[in-house]
Amino acid sequence: MGKRILVTGGSGFIGSHLTKKLFSLGEEVTVMVKYKSLIDNVRLSPIWDQIEVIEADLKNIDSLRQLNGRKFDHIYHMAAYNHVGDSFLHVNEALLANAVGTANLLEYVNDFEKFLYMSTSEVYGYQTSVPFQEDMIPPSFALLGRKVCR
Repeated sequence: MGKRILVTGGSGFIGSHLTKKLFSLGEEVTVMVKYKSLIDNVRLSPIWDQIEVIEADLKNIDSLRQLNGRKFDHIYHMAAYNHVGDSFLHVNEALLANAVGTANLLEYVNDFEKFLYMSTSEVYGYQTSVPFQEDMIPPSFALLGRKVCR
């Protein structure tokens, strides 16, 4: 059997493609999907019965107890606030989903070899030039004269 892989946000657009690819490569795939998200899960319908599915919400630490004691070789953490364009309007909700959700995940799954955290272009803030580059500083930080550690 292949590596034990956890994909959070595995029924999302990118997550579902990653999940199907990992499965086709012979990996032992577990996906975490937000409970009651049946519409999104249709993306995984071809392999649904051949992968392990965990329904949980990363913001709800109680729902993550089912991960307690689990070991994964690799974790692809793709779950995130899914209204990227609204993340500046709903900052608290985005922080809960992204930052607190990630901390909650790491609280319950701490036995892994590699952890890949997908991020978002929103971390660069509003930029006037594209493509974004990793050394870009959000303009609001620059205007405030804040230093950003990289």
